[in-house]
Amino acid sequence: MSRSSQELESLALGPVPILNHFLGRLRLEEIFRRGLSGRERRRKLDSARALGVFVRNMLVSRQPLYALPEWAAGFVPEALGLRRGEGAHLNDDRVGRCLDQLFDSDRAALLTSFVLRMVEEFDLRLDVLHNDSTTVPFTGTYRRKGRAGSLRILHGHSKDHRPDLKQLLFEMTVTEDGAVPVLVGLHDGNVTDDRTHLGTWKTLRPIVGRPDFIYVADSKLCVTDTMSYIDGQKGRFVTVLPATRREEKWFKTWIQTHVVPWEEVFRRPPLRRRKDPPDVFRGFESPLPSAEGYRILWYHSSIKHTIDQQARQTRIERAVAELEFLVHRLGVRFLKTVPQVRKAAWKILEEMKAERWIDIAVDEGERVDFRQAGPGRPGKNTEYRKISRPKPKLTWRLKQDVIDQDAKTDGLFPLITNIRAATLQQVLAWYKYQPRLEKRFEQLKTVVGVRPVFLKNVERVEGYLLLHYMAMAVEALIERELRASMRKAHIPELPLYWEKRLCKAPTAERVHELFAPIRRHRLLEGDRELNRFHDRLSPLQRKILGLLGVSVADYAK
Repeated sequence: MSRSSQELESLALGPVPILNHFLGRLRLEEIFRRGLSGRERRRKLDSARALGVFVRNMLVSRQPLYALPEWAAGFVPEALGLRRGEGAHLNDDRVGRCLDQLFDSDRAALLTSFVLRMVEEFDLRLDVLHNDSTTVPFTGTYRRKGRAGSLRILHGHSKDHRPDLKQLLFEMTVTEDGAVPVLVGLHDGNVTDDRTHLGTWKTLRPIVGRPDFIYVADSKLCVTDTMSYIDGQKGRFVTVLPATRREEKWFKTWIQTHVVPWEEVFRRPPLRRRKDPPDVFRGFESPLPSAEGYRILWYHSSIKHTIDQQARQTRIERAVAELEFLVHRLGVRFLKTVPQVRKAAWKILEEMKAERWIDIAVDEGERVDFRQAGPGRPGKNTEYRKISRPKPKLTWRLKQDVIDQDAKTDGLFPLITNIRAATLQQVLAWYKYQPRLEKRFEQLKTVVGVRPVFLKNVERVEGYLLLHYMAMAVEALIERELRASMRKAHIPELPLYWEKRLCKAPTAERVHELFAPIRRHRLLEGDRELNRFHDRLSPLQRKILGLLGVSVADYAK
């Protein structure tokens, strides 16, 4: 056979061997095979491996479902868990049917198996758990009701600020040990957060194995029935006291006439410019507990103090500018009567949210014009007549007493907890971990790419979102393992950014980008393999593999 008949096959490995290491530790394919419903006798590609390929695709490429076959064709099939020739059966219809199987299976049991395996294999600490939710918007037409037990994609309170779109509520609970997601909850689009916390806590209790874990959530947890149930079951919680509670209003009135003995509980350097002052947190326990008898802890942040002050001043300045512009338009159409002007002025204050600090007054006024009494060109002897017309008069003043009162409460935020022995520092530290959960939601919508959802079947959408949760868990475990190994090896930074810039807290996305160019090459002559070789790993790539516990041999198969 001539040399011209030889062919070089180059297929991507990328970060897939790293993903396989973690998926293997999680035994994901085994969990799928044990938990999925339906028979597999006639399947040329079993559902467990098809869903495994889909999870890898979510982590690496973020391609829509219909582009999955083309994506998989560019990778080493063995790395994706596929046997020879099985890639031809990997299409959007096949994966869609796998999602149907996932919906028909006992999803609660399947997810419980996944979570318990993750907790056991990676020794996750479940002492403190953080909960929050986001919304996943959908475009197009979705039927209001699907099969029995399916979710409903409906209009609701959009956390993406898209009230025009229907949505689903995506709830997630993460550990304080690396912000690893250990529970996901999917709810109808019109469900509010205050209706989800009780069910979530009940689900977490058997996973943790005891009730006394600390449950941290936003202000929607501050519902009497929910807090009383958790407290009655010997559970512990930390949440934000809503501004609508009477205790919040009482303290802000009490602080006007009392000197608060603030205690410094935390100090951190400036987040942006080095010349900025540090952010100092001070704490104080309210002299009165909540109506349910729980502790209310008040905190003052120096940065929040500046932000609140600037926000109030900005609203006042914008409102005054709009009112001044309104004065020049008085007397024109729709601004000729006192009720019309009063309505327009109040609309400005409401839009700027400045009605608390500005008081307006609209009175009957008069507009005087002089017109020539007779015809002809005007001269020095021309007579003029006076014409009076009604013209409202708008005035305003700043409520300086209210501004001074609000200035005393700038930078304040209250937390409520039933943990009697916790110090001000401990409660603040638990609450300040919540932004790590927000980072997971950012990864859900950017790195993992949950949007847009190219599926019209509601049941398949539910299975699709469950797989996204599993992909996020793998991302979190990679970051947790890498950062823990760096601390153990006393490695403060790694050059993972462009131009070899150092990174203190590597993310899974940076790891994926570092290994994306790695490929496997085979020199073929017909069906016979003449030679096989791989791209050489750099010293940094070998170091990352060592920190993650992945064998270099996985990149030489």
